[in-house]
Amino acid sequence: MPRTRFLFRSSVMVMALFALSRLTGFVKLLLLTRAFGVGEAADAYAAANQLPELFFAMLAGGAVAAAFIPVYAAQLATGDKARAARLADTVVTLTVLAMGALTVAVVLFAEPLTAVVLTPGFPPAQQAQTAQLVRIIMVATFFFAIGSIYASILQTHDRFFAPALGSVL
Repeated sequence: MPRTRFLFRSSVMVMALFALSRLTGFVKLLLLTRAFGVGEAADAYAAANQLPELFFAMLAGGAVAAAFIPVYAAQLATGDKARAARLADTVVTLTVLAMGALTVAVVLFAEPLTAVVLTPGFPPAQQAQTAQLVRIIMVATFFFAIGSIYASILQTHDRFFAPALGSVL
């Protein structure tokens, strides 16, 4: 298949899956609203998302992926696949270590982080609920971060379906 046709088909597929991911995100929002309603539980969930989202955006979801993709692509372009693989291994390892350390710290110190940083005005019971949600969301974010790095690797190898499908799920 010619390169331009491949790029066109890949672009259409990514756009379609992006639209589907927005639709599933909307459905998720509707389900969360139905489950939590409007009130203390919804506020706890919204507050609990803040810290894990920040760490994800700072590390794997944003800065690391943005810096990694061009460097990895340049390594592949030189034809030195072994060096490119070592680079990918190093980035994955560093992401696991950094996000792992952050995850352990957040899980261990969820109560004070929640009380001081996220929800200083919440009543104690709502702060406890938020802390528990922070723990759950942070552990999930650890796995999302690792998946984000692997998605970057796949995209660099012109494999777009799995990373685009991941945002749908």
